[in-house]
Amino acid sequence: MESTELKTIQSTGKSVDEAIFKGLQQMEISIDEVTIEIIQQETKGILGIGAKPAIVKLTQKPAEEYELPEYMKKAEERREHRDDRRDRRDDRRRNDRRDDS
Repeated sequence: MESTELKTIQSTGKSVDEAIFKGLQQMEISIDEVTIEIIQQETKGILGIGAKPAIVKLTQKPAEEYELPEYMKKAEERREHRDDRRDRRDDRRRNDRRDDS
């Protein structure tokens, strides 16, 4: 049975962008595949005193909620086409062997 639990992490950084980038690296997915919730904006503080990091929560979207990039769609189409050609070739070879018998 397939798990429906979605991966969620919290990530911190000097800026919101850095926190998001670190989180995406940790999850090993692209920004299109997550929803982002900003928990805390970074604050600079005074002379660095009282500075706070940015905190974001990244939640992986279910696969059906994001669309594959165009280059991945084309690669998938090529793979399917190649597989179809291979299947037809294998069928012809099997039929040829039967005819030779």
